[in-house]
Amino acid sequence: MTTQVLTKSEIGLNGDAVATLSQQKQEPTWFTDLRHRAWRFFEEIPWPTGNEEEWRRTRLTGLDIADYRLASGTPEASSDAADLVPYLRDELDSINAAAALVTEDGTVRYRGVDAGLAAKGVIFTDLDTAIRQHPELIQTYFMTNNVAVDANKFTALHAAFVTGGAVLYVPRNVQVELPFHGVTAVSGGVADFAHTLIIAEENSQVTYVDDLISQDSNATFHSGVVEIFAGPGAVVRYMHGQDWNTNTWHFSTQQAQMLRDAQLTWILSSWGSRLSKINLEMQLLERGGHGELLGLYFPSGR
Repeated sequence: MTTQVLTKSEIGLNGDAVATLSQQKQEPTWFTDLRHRAWRFFEEIPWPTGNEEEWRRTRLTGLDIADYRLASGTPEASSDAADLVPYLRDELDSINAAAALVTEDGTVRYRGVDAGLAAKGVIFTDLDTAIRQHPELIQTYFMTNNVAVDANKFTALHAAFVTGGAVLYVPRNVQVELPFHGVTAVSGGVADFAHTLIIAEENSQVTYVDDLISQDSNATFHSGVVEIFAGPGAVVRYMHGQDWNTNTWHFSTQQAQMLRDAQLTWILSSWGSRLSKINLEMQLLERGGHGELLGLYFPSGR
């Protein structure tokens, strides 16, 4: 499969690009409308000046999104990990997973899901496929009541150009012992907008390992969103690992909503990047919920 890289002159990160991207993906009208609404928010929300409390210690000097191109590919994938290039195969082999999804520059390269999980009603797929095959799931959970499209400048940009990422749905009372593994790889010059959506229904149990890696040493841009929904009594373990090169701009908004007696263990590990700005929020919406947030950072250059 060939990845189609759309240059700035062809698509750019602009309003026309939103329609072009959605048309290429043959998306339904409701998702195209969401993209256009997100772009309008992006244009309306000012860039941080550094005077805002949230941005007082964070500088965006040197960032120009016009320097990056949008990579777009068809959501076709191999079911044989041997078809992957070595560095992606090594990343996949690092974890004994119940299911895995590998995306490179917005294109699905590998999808492996145990048939027994599907028989239990578990859904694990890329966002493009979920929009087509499970629209009710996306319309209910994708950037609606958790992370808002207009939460900030970068979530609006993300929603306008979201490509790649993973959707995981675990039905009521289904417990999966081995982790699910998502790998997002980004090459130089590409703007990446991967989205991770995890829905764990009542009394379910699931672990998700979310790895983001650089394909080379050239500058990249990543604006991601992670949304986690934990139903009553659900047990969710989420591990987010970034291993970027030192020329990557990384922005991410990650939010979890937990209902009665839900448990969430959330681990964030950060290597590399030119700058990382991650907004985390855990909402305990009902009684009995328990959340634990752990982070490991390995900074350099100071």
